[in-house]
Amino acid sequence: MRNRCLFFAAALLMATGACSDDAGDSPIVLNEVLASSATTGDWVELYNPWDNEVSLVGYELRDDNNFWTFDKGTIPAGGFLQVICDGSGKNGRASFKLDTKGEQVSVYDAKSNRLDLVAFPALARDTSWGRIPNGEGTWTLLGTPTPGKPNTAGAPADGGLPKPDSVVKPDSVVKPDSVVKPDSLEMRAEEGTRARVGTPAASLMLEV
Repeated sequence: MRNRCLFFAAALLMATGACSDDAGDSPIVLNEVLASSATTGDWVELYNPWDNEVSLVGYELRDDNNFWTFDKGTIPAGGFLQVICDGSGKNGRASFKLDTKGEQVSVYDAKSNRLDLVAFPALARDTSWGRIPNGEGTWTLLGTPTPGKPNTAGAPADGGLPKPDSVVKPDSVVKPDSVVKPDSLEMRAEEGTRARVGTPAASLMLEV
């Protein structure tokens, strides 16, 4: 009888997805990331692909070295939530910033089960890394960031990768102080021969 109860409990957990670490079965997934912006700051977008509202109380966002816990908030069924990552940890904003050189971001539920994870590359300013289609598709560069809205396909015009800050140029070009010219020119030839020395504009005929 005990074995049957244990089997039923395990089957129930699997059916509800409580043991799942797969984003496809998760109540909340990562959907878009932007690590540098001239207007909004860093942000992460969460997506609820299901038909029920999900409370985020106790959920965590993590990057490579930090974590931040939601103390309030919900995502409606089929809804999106933009979380600003400005390092403040106040007013629904994460207590860390994203690394523009690329890193990992993950989301955990209130029981510390990892629900989803993404490793994003170095990104140019105002270029995001998102899923197409939303919530389940392949991660790719997005030319138009869509915080709080469905992602739209389209690669960035400039490729979406950061450009070098500057091109290193030499401070100066070293030139020789002077050109060494010979004081004299020595020629040797057999007796009875002639030789022309110089250029077509100015030459000297020598007879030996």
